[in-house]
Amino acid sequence: MATTAEIALQKVSLLYNLSDKNLQAQGIIRTYANKHAAMDIGVGLISLAPGAGIPAIIGAIVLQSKVIYRPMAADLAAVYLRDTDSYTDRLGNVAGIATVGMEFAQEFAVEFLAEQTHELLVDAGLGALATLIPVAGAFVGATLDLLIAQMMTWRVGTMTAIYFQNGAEWIKDRKTTSGIAKELTGGLHVSAKDLLSGLGKAKERARTIRVDLDNIPLAVSEVKQSAVKNLLPLLRGFADKLPRPVVRESLIAMGIPPAIVDAAMHSFYA
Repeated sequence: MATTAEIALQKVSLLYNLSDKNLQAQGIIRTYANKHAAMDIGVGLISLAPGAGIPAIIGAIVLQSKVIYRPMAADLAAVYLRDTDSYTDRLGNVAGIATVGMEFAQEFAVEFLAEQTHELLVDAGLGALATLIPVAGAFVGATLDLLIAQMMTWRVGTMTAIYFQNGAEWIKDRKTTSGIAKELTGGLHVSAKDLLSGLGKAKERARTIRVDLDNIPLAVSEVKQSAVKNLLPLLRGFADKLPRPVVRESLIAMGIPPAIVDAAMHSFYA
């Protein structure tokens, strides 16, 4: 079992070099999103099964769990955990970074992904899809392939970034965090006209699905509050030995975002 001090050090380590981690994380998400979009996930074949279109879309996306979502989550965990040799899980057990990453990836199970895909389809308009799929399944399916692949990959990636920037904890729970990630990525709002316009429009829409991971602590108050709380023990140790300006410079030199440093210092010195 890890001590309280060890857990505190682990949590603050998630803030070290955060901008660099976010930049690397965005590259990983983009790579997986492009890989996902390039894969034939079978949505275009749903016209062969009239009436089965919506379940087929959900099933096709869920099949990518082991290929896209879980490996990406594990890769992102490795990025955010890179400044510590081990980490303590929710049960208090200390494990290596690779193990922690693989365990975290299990959060994106089939049931959760099915729920998220259904939500995206509701955003797109289930009624319109149900009408279009039997008529132009392959055509509409190719467009949906790209849009859903991009949106789901960025949503899962953003959830993961929020989790680790929040001290390796969900904001309240996974569902709540998913809702916040949805707000940051946007919904899959497309019209029947957009779907029938083909891949050109889909690619144009897909290019807008991006999240600035550096902006998460500024956009999500819970993440900023958590970061400040996790930084305070380290700040307190510095403040005992160093002048206030040097404390700030030292923390920023460790790659901790200035906005978080300033918020923590305001709380500490108030």
